[in-house]
Amino acid sequence: MSDTNVAALLWSIALLTIPLWMAIPARIIWRHWVGSKIQDEQYRQKVKQILDGGYSLEQFRASLDDERRKLHIDQSKAKLIETDILYPLSITHFLLLPALIVSPLAILLAMPFLLFALPMIMLFEWLLIDRKILIKAMSFFQKQTKWQVIHIPQPRVDHSNLQIDLISFHRMPRASFLGMFAWLIIHWVVQSEVWWLEVLFFGLLYLGLLAVIEVVTTAMDSELIFADPAGSRLIPIDKWIENFIRPLIGAGLIFLLSRNLMDESRSSEGDPILFSLQALLVLFSVTIVGFGVEVGFSRRRGGKVREIFSRQVVSIFSPLSYNFTRHSGRLELHVACSMEERRNSKDSEFDEPRKHVNYTFIEDLRSTSQDGKPISPPTIPDNFSSSNKE
Repeated sequence: MSDTNVAALLWSIALLTIPLWMAIPARIIWRHWVGSKIQDEQYRQKVKQILDGGYSLEQFRASLDDERRKLHIDQSKAKLIETDILYPLSITHFLLLPALIVSPLAILLAMPFLLFALPMIMLFEWLLIDRKILIKAMSFFQKQTKWQVIHIPQPRVDHSNLQIDLISFHRMPRASFLGMFAWLIIHWVVQSEVWWLEVLFFGLLYLGLLAVIEVVTTAMDSELIFADPAGSRLIPIDKWIENFIRPLIGAGLIFLLSRNLMDESRSSEGDPILFSLQALLVLFSVTIVGFGVEVGFSRRRGGKVREIFSRQVVSIFSPLSYNFTRHSGRLELHVACSMEERRNSKDSEFDEPRKHVNYTFIEDLRSTSQDGKPISPPTIPDNFSSSNKE
């Protein structure tokens, strides 16, 4: 390898790290803005205590509002804190921020893909959801593993006090890094001097993968759990799929970036600096595509896709809906009703808003003695109601 190629390789690596150097201070600024004051941390701890107990924030909305007013936190700041807890932003999210700087060029490059992205997603929605291919695949997998499908309500679902834009941004890295992954595969495999041929294969691969993953992850975001009694595990299906996709794309990005950079630096006709510039343009362009898919599909049709798939799950598996809570270190998992009953009734006893902690709530929580054995909760004094009236 010549000195010139080494220098070009170092410059190309420096170019690829520009988003990282911009993301680090952006994340620090975000953490400071979302809540660095003492009262912000106190409110954050109150929210986490409710979530750690397995309850929804809406059940304690009145108490949280009282706590917010006592700490002198405005409603918009409390909304931001709650959204950040349920949908936290990592360093990978801030890697996409430079796309805003080159947004005119990124939008121009992303426009052809945007025109075909939504029709492609609609096609796979028809195949996977309407033609029931996804539920059939899930049924086959369940029969092979013997895992049971159950339903456990999640605190982040049906939440009325979250920032929708922040939730959308939380989901964008999946589509963005998937596009980068698809382009690196095509750039390595095709290696064609005809640029439009590489763009054609990249578009077909990227839009196909994006359509499948978007439809599947949107449908699976339905509070469904795989229960594995043999392995003593509860596996959220949406997290299980996400944990399979993320390492695959992450490891693939690192390998393919390294391989393409080395090929460009070793080749006499290669230009690693030009490759790095192309990679950044692709990343920023697919970020715009991911934003368009989020607005055009996830926000507009995501709820309908989840509703249809939930009905299919109910008809095939008839899963039970469980309450999974924790109190004083004691975990409780018990059947509340069927998933169909939970979906049809939004006013179940478990989902009632709790303005304050009262005797009824305390009686529903089991206590433990010093030796760890459960004991009966204290009884309400007979003269309690009369003394209150006085």
